[in-house]
Amino acid sequence: MREHLDSVPSNPWLNDASQQAARRRITSASPRRLATHRPPPQICSRTTEGERVTTDAEEEVRAAASFYTKNFLCFMEKRNAIAMVFYLAGGVVRGLARLQYVVYLLQKEVGLGGFWFEPRRFGPWSIELEGALATLEQEGLLSVRLEEPGPADALGERPLRVYAASQALVERGREEFKKLVKRDQFKAYLARRLVAIGVAIPLSRLLAYIYLKYPEAVPHAEKEKIYLWRRLYGIVV
Repeated sequence: MREHLDSVPSNPWLNDASQQAARRRITSASPRRLATHRPPPQICSRTTEGERVTTDAEEEVRAAASFYTKNFLCFMEKRNAIAMVFYLAGGVVRGLARLQYVVYLLQKEVGLGGFWFEPRRFGPWSIELEGALATLEQEGLLSVRLEEPGPADALGERPLRVYAASQALVERGREEFKKLVKRDQFKAYLARRLVAIGVAIPLSRLLAYIYLKYPEAVPHAEKEKIYLWRRLYGIVV
């Protein structure tokens, strides 16, 4: 006990009376309490052999860094998927609904994106994707104009939102597509074909294909309508 008392360092911010009181509290502490005392965690420490010891505080720092790194990479992956869609679409996509469906298919069949979608009456919808598009518009990478929908845009929004990508966003999409070609040529071919068809066919046919191939995206009340579209378009999935 005396050795422990002598090892207590003096505090320059306390006067002599306060230091003596602190020593008395330690002296009156039970041996069991002293045995269970643990020093506060440090960022890092070293053993007597000089080996580095990982402490709880350091683990928390690493976990936080890993969390933010993963979220940043996920954020960049989503933006890159949007850029690739606009590159493969020639820089213009007519309609927010069509853009939602194309990104949904790109995510399902090619594995790009990582957006969270929920079933809606008029197709799978991602609030997250909608927010990402708004951010790109604020950054000047996307421009939006309003038009009257054409025959191929039935079931879409009114007025129709026509998205046009900046040259910088198109170039970014081109670079991402080149990386995809190097990684997996079949997925690159599938992505090019999917986007080319998705931006050209009638919106109802695109939605029928999604609902028939991915039933989890179908609200129960819309299933009968989807089967009618299947007969109309002769879709086989």
